[in-house]
Amino acid sequence: MRRSSKIILTAAIILLVSVVAMTLLYRDVSAPVMNPSEAEKFLKRGVSALERGDVDAVMELFATDASIFKKRPDQLRRALARSLNEIDKSRFVVTWKDLSVIQRGQGAVIQATISLGEQSNEMNSIYYNDVRIRVTLEKVRSSEWFGLYSLEQWKITDLTSDVEIEISEN
Repeated sequence: MRRSSKIILTAAIILLVSVVAMTLLYRDVSAPVMNPSEAEKFLKRGVSALERGDVDAVMELFATDASIFKKRPDQLRRALARSLNEIDKSRFVVTWKDLSVIQRGQGAVIQATISLGEQSNEMNSIYYNDVRIRVTLEKVRSSEWFGLYSLEQWKITDLTSDVEIEISEN
């Protein structure tokens, strides 16, 4: 056998072993149980995305058919992109308190009191203060690596609050 053939055969075997190992190791990744600690991580992921101005990362938290303050995800995406362009993201502040989680079968509900605003040495603007939100989550499974394994993630299916939050696309 020629040296080049051995190299190609060795590379093919290594690739095959890697694919088989990944399939066996990562075949099925389940979402963690939603508890207060996981809920806080979930909220922090969203806040971090907002602070970075990363609209895609924010939208990744939502199911494709989610209801967000009675709006569809595509409507939120446009409004969010416009809003994040208008504010100084380095001064954007989101805080929460009174966090609770209720398990509901394959889903969960996070409830919290949040405040949103901008803060700097010169000013403190509060857009929403002590608003009670309700975040309904469901586990959503997606295929990864061409179907070699599936990934289960928590996605927001419904987001409501105790006050009217207007999402304007204009």
